Amino acid sequence: MRHKISQKKAEIMKKVAEHLGVWGGSGSGKSTFLKEKIAKRKRVICLDPMGDWAFEKGFRSFKTKARMYSYMRENWHKGYKVVLLVDEVKTDPQALLIEVVTDIMYTIQKNYKDSNGAKDYEITLLIDELADFLPNITLKPSQMVLKRLMNKGRHYGVDVFGASQRIADVHLSFRANSTENFFFRQDEDVDRKRILGAIGREHRADLMSLGDHEYLNFKKGVVTKGKNKCNFKRRR
Repeated sequence: MRHKISQKKAEIMKKVAEHLGVWGGSGSGKSTFLKEKIAKRKRVICLDPMGDWAFEKGFRSFKTKARMYSYMRENWHKGYKVVLLVDEVKTDPQALLIEVVTDIMYTIQKNYKDSNGAKDYEITLLIDELADFLPNITLKPSQMVLKRLMNKGRHYGVDVFGASQRIADVHLSFRANSTENFFFRQDEDVDRKRILGAIGREHRADLMSLGDHEYLNFKKGVVTKGKNKCNFKRRR
């Protein structure tokens, strides 16, 4: 029995959680890409200050964490895709991110961690308008909870997908810990410079020539071109 547990722990240590950064101007194809990426995911929690994800097929929206968590518990085994709507007038997005990530690490994913990943409990945390939740400003240690989750994602069975129009507006703690990045059309020079600083200026022509739904994928130091499949359907 001890051998089996040790073997399982070794497998978990080898597993790398997916932490994706998706960057691009309005209408460039970010949302389409994310819809395609999560289409077959069993459990998805989405933070969305704009409320757009509430209208996507298969998603259920909630105004409070309590109601959302109750729905997740009821539908745990068959799966769920939930959206927590963020009222930016009444709610501080940065504080809400800390609360949700803390809940994920110490409550929602506790069974996964305690079972050494033996249970089918993986989830995906999708953060749209990431700059609202993790802006590129000086953060206190208590605000670095998302970084801790990303560093230990495989132990908690959590993949993190973040999207923003402006990569320069998002804190380094997310950008530096992404396992993979997808760069769509960029509308600002400061964002292009930030991206080229990571992937190399030799890719400037490719970046500048991107059309809608086209992207550069950057993973493990390698840049490749890609395009959305555009096969999603909105909920009617």
